[in-house]
Amino acid sequence: MGYFLIVLTVGVSLTQTTLQKIYSNRHGNGGFLFTAFLSLFSFLFLLGRYIITDDCKTDFTMELLPYALAGAFCYCVASVASYLAYQTGPYGSTGLIFSFSILITSIFGIIMFDEPYTIWTFVGFGLIIVSLVLVYPPKKNTKEQEKPEKNDTAEKAKEKTDKISVKWIIAVIVNLILSPAYGILTRFQQKKFNDTVTNEFIMIAIGLSAIILFVVGFATAKKESKNIVKTSFPYASTAGVANGLTNILTAALYMLLPISIQAPTTSVMSKVASFVIAYYVFKERFILRQIIGIFVGVFAVVLINVATII
Repeated sequence: MGYFLIVLTVGVSLTQTTLQKIYSNRHGNGGFLFTAFLSLFSFLFLLGRYIITDDCKTDFTMELLPYALAGAFCYCVASVASYLAYQTGPYGSTGLIFSFSILITSIFGIIMFDEPYTIWTFVGFGLIIVSLVLVYPPKKNTKEQEKPEKNDTAEKAKEKTDKISVKWIIAVIVNLILSPAYGILTRFQQKKFNDTVTNEFIMIAIGLSAIILFVVGFATAKKESKNIVKTSFPYASTAGVANGLTNILTAALYMLLPISIQAPTTSVMSKVASFVIAYYVFKERFILRQIIGIFVGVFAVVLINVATII
């Protein structure tokens, strides 16, 4: 059951990132409002589930609030960083690198929750780092990358985002730090409150993020806000539902499988799926070094899983 949920989680999660990339290629700016709508519909999806399955019953305690506020910060900034990374860089390499953020949560699970490991587990972690280096996109241009614009063709947008910029690197680093931090906070509160307020934690974090992003989005977009709302709504609302489902599935996985197994397994499936989507949907091509990096990452995760079982 746990591994089936991993497959489902990866599929739903990549639906969100694919929609982000398609929107940014076609319309360019509007990241704050896009992620605001994404967060809003994610929140509404979670709220609907809460009303239907939990009958509005809650075990909320004020002790949860610091975790939720910290989670809101991580989620909010990581969401914007994710949008910028997919907007300014190639889908394949961005998705492949993002999938390695799960390494941080794996190490955290071993250190903080005494989850099982062997020397081969850490060999696998080392190979994941090697894989991360190998899948880094080749340097095509030293100049600051141009942003895709609304009237760009798909080919022109791809040409611009195939070039690596400082903005892309910063966005990737920020997401690599804050995305796993959000997952770690989720696991912390599950342990502390015996998984009784996980829905409340996620809803508060995502709801606050939506409010912050709408305020910043309308303040920065100004006269363009009407057009951004019109163009981003179909993509962001669908991505938001996918995001809400991803959050529910991820929280369930933390309870079904040790985080040191679930995290790297999710990582490798994300890598392979990102490669397929990049190749067939966005027509991106990979050099031999990157392909080798993908296989190294797959082997690393297999090694981690086998080492943990043994």
